[in-house]
Amino acid sequence: MSPLMPKVEIIFYNIFGLLPKLTWFASIGLFSIFSIISFYKAVSGETSCGCFGAVTVNPWITMTFDLVITGLLMICLPKNDIFYKKMFWRELAGLRQKDKIITVLVIWLVIASTITYAIFSVSKTDFGHLGVEFVGLDGKKVLLLTPEKWIGNEFPLIPYIEKSDIIEHFKNGYWTVILFSHSCEKCKKTLTEFIERKTPNILCIEIPPYGEPIKDLEYVKLNETQKWFADTPVVMKINNLIVERIVKE
Repeated sequence: MSPLMPKVEIIFYNIFGLLPKLTWFASIGLFSIFSIISFYKAVSGETSCGCFGAVTVNPWITMTFDLVITGLLMICLPKNDIFYKKMFWRELAGLRQKDKIITVLVIWLVIASTITYAIFSVSKTDFGHLGVEFVGLDGKKVLLLTPEKWIGNEFPLIPYIEKSDIIEHFKNGYWTVILFSHSCEKCKKTLTEFIERKTPNILCIEIPPYGEPIKDLEYVKLNETQKWFADTPVVMKINNLIVERIVKE
Protein backbone atom coordinates (compact mmCIF):
# COMPACT_ATOMS: atom_id res chain seq x y z
CA MET A 1 0.00 0.00 0.00
CA SER A 2 1.25 3.44 -0.89
CA PRO A 3 2.25 5.59 2.13
CA LEU A 4 -0.06 8.23 0.68
CA MET A 5 -3.17 6.08 1.17
CA PRO A 6 -3.46 6.40 4.99
CA LYS A 7 -3.24 10.19 4.63
CA VAL A 8 -5.98 10.15 1.97
CA GLU A 9 -8.17 8.01 4.24
CA ILE A 10 -7.66 10.46 7.13
CA ILE A 11 -8.59 13.40 4.91
CA PHE A 12 -11.75 11.68 3.63
CA TYR A 13 -12.71 10.63 7.17
CA ASN A 14 -12.36 14.19 8.46
CA ILE A 15 -14.52 15.48 5.61
CA PHE A 16 -17.25 12.84 5.55
CA GLY A 17 -17.01 11.26 9.00
CA LEU A 18 -16.85 14.31 11.21
CA LEU A 19 -19.49 14.37 13.97
CA PRO A 20 -21.57 11.49 12.54
CA LYS A 21 -24.11 11.51 15.38
CA LEU A 22 -24.74 15.26 15.11
CA THR A 23 -24.97 15.02 11.32
CA TRP A 24 -27.45 12.14 11.59
CA PHE A 25 -29.65 14.02 14.05
CA ALA A 26 -29.47 17.26 12.03
CA SER A 27 -30.42 15.47 8.80
CA ILE A 28 -33.43 13.78 10.39
CA GLY A 29 -34.56 17.04 11.95
CA LEU A 30 -34.10 18.94 8.69
CA PHE A 31 -36.06 16.51 6.50
CA SER A 32 -38.73 16.18 9.20
CA ILE A 33 -39.20 19.96 9.14
CA PHE A 34 -39.31 19.90 5.33
CA SER A 35 -42.01 17.19 5.35
CA ILE A 36 -44.16 19.06 7.89
CA ILE A 37 -43.89 22.33 5.96
CA SER A 38 -44.77 20.57 2.69
CA PHE A 39 -47.78 18.95 4.37
CA TYR A 40 -48.90 22.31 5.75
CA LYS A 41 -48.65 23.92 2.30
CA ALA A 42 -50.50 21.00 0.71
CA VAL A 43 -53.47 21.17 3.08
CA SER A 44 -53.48 24.98 2.77
CA GLY A 45 -54.24 24.62 -0.94
CA GLU A 46 -50.94 25.89 -2.32
CA THR A 47 -50.01 24.40 -5.68
CA SER A 48 -46.25 24.55 -5.18
CA CYS A 49 -43.96 23.85 -2.24
CA GLY A 50 -41.82 26.86 -3.17
CA CYS A 51 -38.62 24.84 -2.71
CA PHE A 52 -37.36 25.28 -6.26
CA GLY A 53 -38.09 28.92 -7.02
CA ALA A 54 -40.01 29.38 -10.26
CA VAL A 55 -40.28 25.60 -10.80
CA THR A 56 -43.69 24.41 -9.56
CA VAL A 57 -43.61 21.16 -7.58
CA ASN A 58 -46.71 19.77 -5.87
CA PRO A 59 -46.16 19.89 -2.07
CA TRP A 60 -47.58 16.36 -1.73
CA ILE A 61 -44.66 15.11 -3.85
CA THR A 62 -42.02 16.91 -1.79
CA MET A 63 -43.68 15.74 1.43
CA THR A 64 -43.51 12.12 0.26
CA PHE A 65 -39.87 12.52 -0.74
CA ASP A 66 -38.96 14.10 2.61
CA LEU A 67 -40.75 11.34 4.53
CA VAL A 68 -38.92 8.64 2.58
CA ILE A 69 -35.55 10.27 3.26
CA THR A 70 -36.41 10.71 6.94
CA GLY A 71 -37.43 7.06 7.23
CA LEU A 72 -34.29 5.82 5.51
CA LEU A 73 -32.11 7.97 7.75
CA MET A 74 -33.76 6.62 10.89
CA ILE A 75 -33.58 2.99 9.79
CA CYS A 76 -30.08 3.07 8.33
CA LEU A 77 -27.93 4.10 11.27
CA PRO A 78 -24.35 5.16 10.53
CA LYS A 79 -21.99 2.22 10.97
CA ASN A 80 -19.21 4.02 12.73
CA ASP A 81 -17.49 3.11 16.00
CA ILE A 82 -17.82 6.68 17.24
CA PHE A 83 -21.57 6.51 16.77
CA TYR A 84 -21.92 3.35 18.84
CA LYS A 85 -20.10 4.55 21.94
CA LYS A 86 -23.42 5.16 23.67
CA MET A 87 -25.20 2.02 24.88
CA PHE A 88 -28.55 3.17 23.48
CA TRP A 89 -27.33 3.07 19.88
CA ARG A 90 -25.73 -0.38 20.33
CA GLU A 91 -29.01 -1.68 21.69
CA LEU A 92 -30.96 -0.03 18.87
CA ALA A 93 -28.67 -1.59 16.27
CA GLY A 94 -29.30 -5.04 17.82
CA LEU A 95 -33.09 -4.81 17.70
CA ARG A 96 -35.19 -6.93 15.38
CA GLN A 97 -36.41 -5.26 12.20
CA LYS A 98 -39.96 -4.94 13.56
CA ASP A 99 -38.73 -3.30 16.75
CA LYS A 100 -36.52 -0.94 14.74
CA ILE A 101 -39.49 0.22 12.70
CA ILE A 102 -41.57 0.82 15.84
CA THR A 103 -38.71 2.76 17.44
CA VAL A 104 -38.23 4.83 14.29
CA LEU A 105 -41.93 5.65 14.14
CA VAL A 106 -42.04 6.71 17.79
CA ILE A 107 -39.02 8.99 17.39
CA TRP A 108 -40.39 10.50 14.19
CA LEU A 109 -43.83 11.10 15.74
CA VAL A 110 -42.23 12.96 18.64
CA ILE A 111 -40.31 15.19 16.21
CA ALA A 112 -43.27 15.65 13.86
CA SER A 113 -45.79 16.44 16.60
CA THR A 114 -43.45 19.04 18.12
CA ILE A 115 -42.93 20.78 14.78
CA THR A 116 -46.64 20.57 13.90
CA TYR A 117 -47.58 22.15 17.21
CA ALA A 118 -45.05 24.92 16.64
CA ILE A 119 -46.44 25.67 13.16
CA PHE A 120 -50.10 25.68 14.08
CA SER A 121 -49.60 27.50 17.38
CA VAL A 122 -48.34 30.57 15.51
CA SER A 123 -51.32 32.88 15.12
CA LYS A 124 -52.41 33.32 11.52
CA THR A 125 -53.54 36.70 10.25
CA ASP A 126 -57.24 36.67 9.43
CA PHE A 127 -57.91 38.70 6.28
CA GLY A 128 -61.62 37.89 6.17
CA HIS A 129 -62.57 41.48 7.04
CA LEU A 130 -60.54 42.75 4.08
CA GLY A 131 -61.54 40.39 1.31
CA VAL A 132 -61.16 36.88 -0.08
CA GLU A 133 -57.94 34.87 -0.32
CA PHE A 134 -57.22 32.71 -3.36
CA VAL A 135 -54.21 31.00 -4.91
CA GLY A 136 -52.82 32.72 -8.01
CA LEU A 137 -51.34 31.10 -11.12
CA ASP A 138 -47.87 31.34 -9.55
CA GLY A 139 -48.99 29.25 -6.57
CA LYS A 140 -48.92 32.19 -4.16
CA LYS A 141 -51.83 33.47 -2.10
CA VAL A 142 -53.52 36.65 -3.26
CA LEU A 143 -55.96 38.78 -1.26
CA LEU A 144 -58.87 40.10 -3.32
CA LEU A 145 -60.08 43.26 -1.58
CA THR A 146 -63.88 43.64 -1.30
CA PRO A 147 -64.49 47.34 -0.41
CA GLU A 148 -68.27 47.03 -0.82
CA LYS A 149 -68.30 44.92 2.35
CA TRP A 150 -66.56 47.68 4.31
CA ILE A 151 -69.55 50.04 4.09
CA GLY A 152 -70.78 50.95 7.56
CA ASN A 153 -67.58 49.71 9.19
CA GLU A 154 -64.24 51.26 10.11
CA PHE A 155 -61.82 51.59 7.21
CA PRO A 156 -59.71 48.40 7.58
CA LEU A 157 -56.55 49.15 5.59
CA ILE A 158 -54.80 51.52 8.02
CA PRO A 159 -52.70 48.74 9.71
CA TYR A 160 -51.40 47.73 6.25
CA ILE A 161 -50.43 51.22 5.05
CA GLU A 162 -46.79 52.28 5.17
CA LYS A 163 -46.08 54.93 7.79
CA SER A 164 -47.02 58.44 6.75
CA ASP A 165 -47.81 61.72 8.56
CA ILE A 166 -51.04 62.08 6.60
CA ILE A 167 -52.61 59.08 8.37
CA GLU A 168 -53.06 61.01 11.63
CA HIS A 169 -55.04 63.71 9.79
CA PHE A 170 -56.97 61.06 7.88
CA LYS A 171 -58.37 59.58 11.11
CA ASN A 172 -60.67 62.59 11.54
CA GLY A 173 -63.09 64.35 9.22
CA TYR A 174 -64.58 63.63 5.82
CA TRP A 175 -62.28 62.11 3.19
CA THR A 176 -62.37 60.78 -0.34
CA VAL A 177 -60.17 57.70 -0.60
CA ILE A 178 -59.00 56.36 -3.95
CA LEU A 179 -57.57 52.85 -4.10
CA PHE A 180 -55.49 52.60 -7.27
CA SER A 181 -52.80 50.72 -9.17
CA HIS A 182 -50.11 52.46 -11.23
CA SER A 183 -50.63 50.02 -14.13
CA CYS A 184 -54.36 50.82 -14.37
CA GLU A 185 -55.19 53.30 -17.16
CA LYS A 186 -58.64 53.97 -15.71
CA CYS A 187 -56.95 54.85 -12.40
CA LYS A 188 -54.76 57.44 -14.10
CA LYS A 189 -57.82 59.04 -15.67
CA THR A 190 -59.67 59.11 -12.33
CA LEU A 191 -56.71 60.65 -10.50
CA THR A 192 -56.35 63.31 -13.20
CA GLU A 193 -60.04 64.22 -12.84
CA PHE A 194 -59.71 64.65 -9.06
CA ILE A 195 -56.63 66.85 -9.54
CA GLU A 196 -58.57 69.07 -11.96
CA ARG A 197 -61.54 69.29 -9.57
CA LYS A 198 -59.24 70.29 -6.69
CA THR A 199 -61.41 68.29 -4.31
CA PRO A 200 -60.22 68.72 -0.69
CA ASN A 201 -59.25 65.88 1.64
CA ILE A 202 -58.31 63.27 -0.94
CA LEU A 203 -56.15 60.30 0.03
CA CYS A 204 -54.82 57.97 -2.66
CA ILE A 205 -53.72 54.47 -1.63
CA GLU A 206 -51.44 52.64 -4.05
CA ILE A 207 -51.52 48.87 -4.39
CA PRO A 208 -48.05 47.33 -5.00
CA PRO A 209 -46.11 47.01 -7.24
CA TYR A 210 -45.46 50.74 -6.98
CA GLY A 211 -45.08 53.23 -9.80
CA GLU A 212 -43.98 56.85 -10.06
CA PRO A 213 -44.94 59.19 -7.17
CA ILE A 214 -48.19 61.09 -7.63
CA LYS A 215 -48.03 64.86 -7.85
CA ASP A 216 -50.71 67.24 -6.52
CA LEU A 217 -52.46 64.53 -4.45
CA GLU A 218 -51.83 63.07 -1.01
CA TYR A 219 -51.01 59.41 -1.35
CA VAL A 220 -49.75 56.46 0.67
CA LYS A 221 -48.80 52.86 -0.14
CA LEU A 222 -50.16 49.51 0.93
CA ASN A 223 -47.25 47.50 2.33
CA GLU A 224 -45.85 44.47 0.53
CA THR A 225 -46.38 41.97 3.33
CA GLN A 226 -49.37 40.69 1.37
CA LYS A 227 -50.09 40.25 -2.32
CA TRP A 228 -53.09 42.53 -2.97
CA PHE A 229 -55.63 42.65 -5.76
CA ALA A 230 -58.63 44.94 -6.34
CA ASP A 231 -60.88 46.04 -9.17
CA THR A 232 -59.35 49.50 -9.35
CA PRO A 233 -60.00 52.36 -9.16
CA VAL A 234 -62.09 52.21 -5.98
CA VAL A 235 -63.39 55.57 -4.75
CA MET A 236 -64.75 55.63 -1.19
CA LYS A 237 -66.32 58.31 0.97
CA ILE A 238 -65.09 58.01 4.56
CA ASN A 239 -66.25 60.01 7.57
CA ASN A 240 -64.24 59.72 10.82
CA LEU A 241 -62.78 56.43 9.55
CA ILE A 242 -66.23 54.94 8.80
CA VAL A 243 -66.77 53.88 5.18
CA GLU A 244 -70.03 55.54 4.12
CA ARG A 245 -70.28 54.59 0.47
CA ILE A 246 -68.47 53.51 -2.71
CA VAL A 247 -68.56 55.98 -5.58
CA LYS A 248 -68.94 54.57 -9.06
CA GLU A 249 -66.58 56.46 -11.37
